[in-house]
Parts: sequence; C-alpha cells; structure tokens
Amino acid sequence: MPRAFLVGGFLGSGKTTFVLNSLLPILKGERVCILVNDYGEISYDRIRFYQEGLEVLGIEGACMCCSGGNALLEVLRDLQEKCDTLLIETSGVSEVYPIWEAVESSGYTLEAAFCCLPSNIGKELLSLPIVRSQLEQAQCIVLTKVDLTDQRELLKILEHAKSFEKPLFLSYEGKVDASLKDFINLPKVKRVKEGSKPQGHDFYSEVIKLRGIYNKDELEEFLLKLPKGIYRAKGVVYTTHSPLPLGVNYTCGYISWERLYYTGEPFLTFIGTVPPDLHLMKFPQPIKDPKVLQRLLFPLTSFDRREGIAYMKGKVVSERRAVVETLKMLAKKKHLLITTGEEPFKAFASYTIEDYTYPKLLELLERLRSFKDGFLFFLGVPAGIVSLFIKELGESHKIAHVDLEYLLPEAYLSLRINSQEKLNAFLKLMKEALVY
Repeated sequence: MPRAFLVGGFLGSGKTTFVLNSLLPILKGERVCILVNDYGEISYDRIRFYQEGLEVLGIEGACMCCSGGNALLEVLRDLQEKCDTLLIETSGVSEVYPIWEAVESSGYTLEAAFCCLPSNIGKELLSLPIVRSQLEQAQCIVLTKVDLTDQRELLKILEHAKSFEKPLFLSYEGKVDASLKDFINLPKVKRVKEGSKPQGHDFYSEVIKLRGIYNKDELEEFLLKLPKGIYRAKGVVYTTHSPLPLGVNYTCGYISWERLYYTGEPFLTFIGTVPPDLHLMKFPQPIKDPKVLQRLLFPLTSFDRREGIAYMKGKVVSERRAVVETLKMLAKKKHLLITTGEEPFKAFASYTIEDYTYPKLLELLERLRSFKDGFLFFLGVPAGIVSLFIKELGESHKIAHVDLEYLLPEAYLSLRINSQEKLNAFLKLMKEALVY
C-alpha cells in the first residue's frame, strides 16, 4: 500500500518550496509521484515541479475538496501502482478532511498532513476562517519564511502556532532542519532499546517488540490516550481483528490500519518530544485465554453467527444434515484433521495449531497445500484462522470446519456447535465414525 503526504496551507504559504526543499530530499530513492491542485486554469506550481525534472499530475481549475473531487479519485486510482510515495499539494483554499478521506479510501496510508503557515502572514489573513480550518485539520504545522520575519512578529506567530498543540517545524530559506526527517522516517531498529534516547533535535524514540496477539480495541484505546508530546507510533502487530498482521500508523491522534503479508517480528516504534517509557508501562497485555481468542479472532472471509443452521457448498442447510454429512465424510473419505492444542480436540489431530502467528500459519499452509486427495477438516480452530486457509486454499481444496463461534459460508462445509452438551455428543459420534 503506497503512503501519502498531504501539504496544505493558504495561498502563498510556501507549500511548493517546502515540498521541493524539505520533503523530496528526505524521500530520495523512492518512487515519488506529485499531485498538484491549483485553483486557476494553469498551474504555476506544476510548472515549478516540471523544472526540477519531476513527474507531476495536476488538477487545475477546480478545488480538490469540492468540485474537483471526482477528478481526484480518478487520479488517485491511476497513481496507485506507479509510486511508493504520493505527495499532494492542495490549493490555497482547500479544506484538509475531504482530501484526507479520498486518499485513505483510495488505498493509501496517510503518513502526515502538513499545513504551511507563513510567519509573516499578518493579522487579517490569519483571522480568515479557511486559514484557521487548515491549521485545525492538519496534523503538523510548518512555519515558513522564518528568515523573512522580524523577531517580534515571529514570537507572536510562534505563540499562535503552538496553541494548536501539534508538531511544529520551522523553515529557514525554504528548508526545515533534520527534525523533519526524524519525524517522517521512524527508525527501523531490529533490537529493543534499553530505554528512550533522544534522536537529535529533542526527539525521543523507542522500539518495543510485541509477542502474542492483542485486542485491537485495547491498542486503539492506548494509542488515543498517548500524551500530545508523543506524535507518532508505527509498526506491525498481531490483533484479534485479522489472522494477518496489521500495520498500524498513529499520528497526532489519528490511527489507520492495514493488513500486511509480513513474516518478521512484530514491533511498534514511538517518537515524540517526551520519553515514551512511562506511558509504555500501561501498554496492553496479549490475550492468553484460548476461549477469548476463539471469540475475538474475526474471519477474513464472510461469516455467520445464526444458530440452528449450517453451510454446505455455500448453501444454508440444517444443523442435523451437516452433522450427518460430516460424519459420513470422516468415515469414508481421506482427510487431514487439524485442531488446536487444547483438549478435547488434540486427541483427534493430524496437525495441531498452537501458535496463531502468521509465520507459523504459513508453515502449515505450505504443508497442507500438497494434500489434495481428500479434504481438510478443521475442528475447534478459531474461524478467523480457518478463514486464512479458505482464502489461500479454498479453490483447490475441500475445507470442512466445525467452530464454537462462527459459520464460514465459503467453506465446503461449516458447522457451528455452540454448547458443551452438543460438543460432547458430536465428539462421541466422531470417535465412532473415524477409521484409523
């Protein structure tokens, strides 16, 4: 998923200069696309980028956040496969939120929304509703033209910018110092730090390694309670909302998530102007209770929680019919039985799944891929985990599934047994049906 940076600010605030002199040098070596919106019919800013030999697309004559919205969505779709990073420079009269929503709904991860504020803006322009709106909706403020402003006026505008309680960067002669690079490119550290250490320019950074599966709602609650001095948190976690790892990107009170095919060690990196150590003491604990995981691990595929029904070949059937068909298949057809490492399921297993992390699931997936003569029968394995196997093997393998929480319509056969009495009766019938 490509990432995006949004650069806004009022007319003449120094947006293009900020992109050219500060953002692009940081992103050197990446496939960068630039999208420019000028309110007039001819884009001077676009011409400036062309002069630098950059590939630029433009939306001219309309504002991205209103009448140019359809054009924006079309361009965003076209650019998705062409770039790693997208820089969007809005018109001077654009609101931030509509563009933000368009970017995220088009499959980009919004890394940061900057608002350029010229330090010599003057009271009249500063009081305009559009200027205040741009400052409020942005995640970070870049104070531009600092070198062109006298000391007294600079102190006033600094005080005003700080009142928004957001990351603040100063631009001298069109350039922001190295603190911007620290903010954008979180260090990808392979080991856990002994503690928070300032990473230059008064920024602190800490990396924590995560073991286990976390409740996504608890993680969000923790991130939203971070103090304003911790500006960013970014990394990869295993959560209850997906058998795939989730990438999380927190910036100044805003959180985005995306599914990742990532096999490395999960981690979170925190960066800000205050040490994160004390706040990390309140970091949520991983879920260890198998019954809780069974309930909370959401499937990747469609699911159903109705009682008294089952699914066969995508169609709703009675529970009784599904039980009869399951026992018949177990008695007469070649199969592999995959269960959890918990009792009472473990005794039936050809394979057990005791580790729900993505790399371990991939290992089992590759083993099962070669088994095509019979069917794969998942017993008591959380539906969220089984959905990954259906997604990867559903077209080439017959997958049957008996679960305590969810039905999976895309399985060849899916049966939900949601009481201990029913489960005991089913397992007794299984023992009688199985031929070893």
